[in-house]
Amino acid sequence: MIAPALRLGWIVAPPTLSERITVLRESLDLESSGLIQRAVYRFVSQGLLEPHLEQLNQANRERRDTLLAELEAHFGEDAHWTRPEGGLFVWVTLGAEVDTWQRFRRALDRKVAYIPGSAFAVDGGARNALRLNFSNVGPERIREAVGRLAEALRFP
Repeated sequence: MIAPALRLGWIVAPPTLSERITVLRESLDLESSGLIQRAVYRFVSQGLLEPHLEQLNQANRERRDTLLAELEAHFGEDAHWTRPEGGLFVWVTLGAEVDTWQRFRRALDRKVAYIPGSAFAVDGGARNALRLNFSNVGPERIREAVGRLAEALRFP
């Protein structure tokens, strides 16, 4: 919520459970940095989290809307996709003849990446699906990326 790769969270628990959670947590990674904990505490206690989240949400909403518009422009009736109300990913389903694992290298050659849908399927299904992240690039790069993605996925 605050910054990429910042691995710090908090939990509210009854005192009897709190000790056990602390021991479990410490056994996993020997605690979070005290400096990071103090910095996050100060950030939150000064009321900076809410405006920060509003700014992130606005940026992600713009990125999501750009991605959805570009999918419509480049894929139209050839695919369908989710319209997330939260989160940072769009799930795209293409025609049954498209294998997103087979076309993955072609996408990388065009400097665009996605996660093939079958990476999320226990039984190896969803081979014609993919997951796109829209959180780490701006609208202009999303427009360019979807054009490259369409090239990689459409042609044999």
